[in-house]
Amino acid sequence: PVGDRMRVQHAGPVAVLNDAYNANPLSMAAALRTLADAQCGDQRRVALLGDMKELGSESAGAHLEILRQCLDLGVDAVGLVGPCFRAAAAQLLGPGDQPSHPGGTQVVVSDSCEELAAEVMPLLADGGLVLVKGSRSMRMETVVEKLASLQS
Repeated sequence: PVGDRMRVQHAGPVAVLNDAYNANPLSMAAALRTLADAQCGDQRRVALLGDMKELGSESAGAHLEILRQCLDLGVDAVGLVGPCFRAAAAQLLGPGDQPSHPGGTQVVVSDSCEELAAEVMPLLADGGLVLVKGSRSMRMETVVEKLASLQS
């Protein structure tokens, strides 16, 4: 992998699939399948996703579909940042920063990458596998950096 494209990094007991370089609906769906299919024992699978930019009129539907895929794949927790994912979560699950999902997936909606990293850290105390992905302008590498600093 080159740069922040599906690079595996470790932050204490957490393995991070750093795919923060860019995102579109196809690459996001593929990365989510990789997370769901990964062998990680009984550790949590967590997707931390930033908005996909430059989708035009397809944006709302694409973000909604990606969130549905997270829930359908049985990811343990989903952290979202950006107005498009916030709107998708509100539409699919109801308003608020921690909307409920009857299937058991914990959903966290944050206003910034730093806030998102801090909010998911308690979920990862015993380790886990974390996918970090979003469009370049979302600066999702900040989440990776923050996870590393919080673990040290």
